[in-house]
Amino acid sequence: MKFSTAIVGVNQLDIKDVEAIERVQDMLRQVSQHYGDNRMLMSPNTGELVQIKELPRTLGILDFFLCNRVVEVQMDG
Repeated sequence: MKFSTAIVGVNQLDIKDVEAIERVQDMLRQVSQHYGDNRMLMSPNTGELVQIKELPRTLGILDFFLCNRVVEVQMDG
């Protein structure tokens, strides 16, 4: 017989959370379409940079939280 254990978490998103994530996703898609993949945006105040080609990963992370209410929690490393 084989036994295993897993740590699971349940993410409780309410309708306001879902709507907020969807609004952010829409905004990031518009930014990506407007500037194109080979652009970088820089804050003139702080010098912080965002590469437009990073946005699909950000969209994927947001989508993960929308689509996966129950998650398995794994340790890093």
